[in-house]
Amino acid sequence: MATFSAGTSTFDHTEFSTYSSTMINKKNVTMVVKDSATAIQYTASEIMSGGIFRTGNSSEVQDSLPSASEIRTEMAARSGIAANSLPVSTSFDFTIYNNGGDSINLVNSTGLTIYGRTIVTSGRSTKIRVVLSNNFGLVRCEAYVLYGNR
Repeated sequence: MATFSAGTSTFDHTEFSTYSSTMINKKNVTMVVKDSATAIQYTASEIMSGGIFRTGNSSEVQDSLPSASEIRTEMAARSGIAANSLPVSTSFDFTIYNNGGDSINLVNSTGLTIYGRTIVTSGRSTKIRVVLSNNFGLVRCEAYVLYGNR
């Protein structure tokens, strides 16, 4: 079971490996703290950190995820592989912890498809796997599928 608070927390985090198509498990991930009473737009860098600690929302908010293009650019930068050469099925996981007073509804952006749980209730978390489902880099038709806990 994960323990979490603002800053470094111990929880399982899975990061992509483009070279071996395997997942890399990490612990003691430093979570990104997002404190706002209103909706937030997450960046690709924030979700790829592995953990987001969300606070400040006393009423339901609709937080937006980054676009497929933004995620692909960040994956390329972190892996050292050209964006249009990232293998299909490359993936990573991230967790959103909701320490606010009400629910977070995750809203997708251009090029994303979300399956499963998109609402994170107060005091709960959800783990999301992000998978590159197609990569036509030069045509700019990249797409990611996000799978939330059910």
